[in-house]
Amino acid sequence: MVQVWLAAGLGAAFMLLGIVAVVRPRAAARGYGIAAEGPLAQSWAAAAGWRDAAAGAMILAVSAVGGSTALGSVVLAAVLIPVGDVLVLARARVRSPGSYGPHTAAAAAMTALGLWLL
Repeated sequence: MVQVWLAAGLGAAFMLLGIVAVVRPRAAARGYGIAAEGPLAQSWAAAAGWRDAAAGAMILAVSAVGGSTALGSVVLAAVLIPVGDVLVLARARVRSPGSYGPHTAAAAAMTALGLWLL
């Protein structure tokens, strides 16, 4: 099924983003839409990277062994990640529309994919 391969690609992308955030937290934070200056802020960016890597690993694992309904459920649950990222940006009063775009697009794509898998 095409949608299972798309979900596996989504999982791999999340893992890659997470690994980049762990290795280069300042650059990853800018990609998230927040400047991470100082060790504490960079630690939080790295923590978000571990979260993304773990979510990607879960999606990949269910892609490999689960049925499409289970995979769709996991993908839909993972929509909380980009939605949460948007809420973090809004709470920080980030005004750059470009900061919201990747998170909003990810939430929309993941919702569509998750529903397609159900």
